[in-house]
Amino acid sequence: IIAKQMCDYAKLDHKDEADFCYSLLKQVPHNNLPHNYLINLAIYYNKCVNTDSAAIIYKDLYKSTDNISQIYNSSQQLAKYYYKKNDYRNAIFYAIEFIAANEAVIEQRKAEHTTNVNNIYNYNRKKEEFIRIEQKAEKNKLYLTIGIFAFIIIILFIIILFYHRKKKLLDVILNKEKEISNIQELIKKRDNQIRNEQQKLSHKQK
Repeated sequence: IIAKQMCDYAKLDHKDEADFCYSLLKQVPHNNLPHNYLINLAIYYNKCVNTDSAAIIYKDLYKSTDNISQIYNSSQQLAKYYYKKNDYRNAIFYAIEFIAANEAVIEQRKAEHTTNVNNIYNYNRKKEEFIRIEQKAEKNKLYLTIGIFAFIIIILFIIILFYHRKKKLLDVILNKEKEISNIQELIKKRDNQIRNEQQKLSHKQK
C-alpha cells in the first residue's frame, strides 16, 4: 500500500508526500519489501529524483522479473530513456522488447477476457439452470396444491353423496316402517271388527 501511495503521490507531483513514503519503505528489510516495490520506486525516481536513477531501477526490474506487465512497463520506459539519451542501439533493443511484451500483454488480456467471458457464460448458464429448477419447483408445488385441492373436493363429494344416499335410504326405511305400521293398524281394526261381529252373532243365536 505504501509503495503504491508513493507512486501515486509522485505522479501527482506531491514530492513531500512521496518522499515520506519512500523514507518509510527504506526502513523495511529488503526481504519484506512488497512485490510492487521496484516498479513504484522506478516511477518515484523518474518523477522526484532523476531519470538516470529511474533507468537503473527499470533495468533491474527488467532483468529480475517474469511478470509480463512489469517487463512491458520497464522496456517502454527504457526505450524512451535511451532515445532521449541518443543511445539508439539500446533504444531499439528495448523498443523491440516493448513491442514483444505489448503483444504478450494483448494475448494475456485476450486470454483473461476469454476466461471472463467463459466465467460469465457459465455463471449465466448456472443462473438460468437455477431459475429453471426454481420455476419447475414452483410448478410442481402448484400442481401438488391443485392435486390436494382436487382430492379434498372428491372426498367431500363422496361424503356428501354417501350422506345423501344414506338419508334417502333412511327415508325409504322410515316410509316402509310407516306403511307396515299403517297396515298393522288396519289389520288390528279388521280383527276387532271381525271379533265384534262374531260376538254379535253368538248373542243372536242364544
